[in-house]
Amino acid sequence: MRSYLFAPSPDFDRPRTAEARIDRLAATLPAADAAALRAEFASERLAAGSAREAYDRVDQVKTLPRAEPFDLSALRAAMADARAARLALDQVLQGVIAAIIPKMSPEGRGPLAEWRPPYHPVANCPQ
Repeated sequence: MRSYLFAPSPDFDRPRTAEARIDRLAATLPAADAAALRAEFASERLAAGSAREAYDRVDQVKTLPRAEPFDLSALRAAMADARAARLALDQVLQGVIAAIIPKMSPEGRGPLAEWRPPYHPVANCPQ
């Protein structure tokens, strides 16, 4: 179970900030569309940063399994907090993408249609 929940993702050495994700996505787009995406993100940078900080603060998911006595309710609550924080971050990034799509070229919309965020086991745990 530990390896499933806490193992680093295959891209663990890459920056995981919202801005880094936008930059990785922008790198797949034509120059004008990439610039427009980055500009749209700039207007949501504060919200994305706040959401990412909240997600990063959910360290209890990693520490609670070691606690004595073990508290299953506390672990479940921390997991729920992690899911909520992850959802908030995804909503900001998806909002940026939704806002920019109508302004993009057809060549730029294609890569956006194919883009998927990386899988995060903690975010996909059953409730």
